[in-house]
Amino acid sequence: MKTVWQFSIRYLSVLIGAALLLPSTAYSAPPISSSSALSPHQLNGYISWRSDYVYRGVTLSQREPSLQASLQYTHASGLYLHTWASETKVKQANGPDYEVNTSLGYNHRLSLDWSTHCATTHYAFNGGRLGFDSEFYDYGCGINYQDRAQFTISYTDNSYGIRFYSTLYELRYVHPLSSSWSYITQMGHWDIRDFMGTSYEYIHTGLQYTDHQVSSYLTYHWASDNAVDIYDNDADPGWLAAISYHF
Repeated sequence: MKTVWQFSIRYLSVLIGAALLLPSTAYSAPPISSSSALSPHQLNGYISWRSDYVYRGVTLSQREPSLQASLQYTHASGLYLHTWASETKVKQANGPDYEVNTSLGYNHRLSLDWSTHCATTHYAFNGGRLGFDSEFYDYGCGINYQDRAQFTISYTDNSYGIRFYSTLYELRYVHPLSSSWSYITQMGHWDIRDFMGTSYEYIHTGLQYTDHQVSSYLTYHWASDNAVDIYDNDADPGWLAAISYHF
């Protein structure tokens, strides 16, 4: 039986093959990163409904719907400030009720196709019924290709406010299938051996449909057996639907 990581490598090979074989068409979905040529300042965001809030292959809303919102200021220099909020329901702490993340980052264009990015993100989980409040910082850098592929390595020395080290390796990929439809996937390897004595892999993959300022998607998420050992049925595979209004 092949290992999970071997499966992930094989899956990545399929993604690369699809990128080479599928035709390149116009793409109207929101890109991984963008900049405005009309003004040095850009403000955008979205409001979203999700059938489940799944984070790194694990539900943080107990399979219940979640409302989310995002707001980002971007300067033509590449600096940006991003705030994101979501309803949550973490079983292990009988809460918290919401999560707010704030990022300060920088995108640097290397060429027409390639760019790099770095960001510091402050995570805050608040409002748990048992007084569970957690705040910590995550530091990440990576590389982008054509606003389609993004690889990031991020690190924290205080995950969930309980001072354990973790490192995340994550790949996001978007491929346009038509002017409205895109194939999307996100796969990662989360090293949490300092806390749980193990690591695990996860994949989110599916289709996205975009019509002007509204986008929707349907994805399937899966996490390796190690995640199930840690998070029990919170890491069970399943489908996720979402719809977002972008402004």
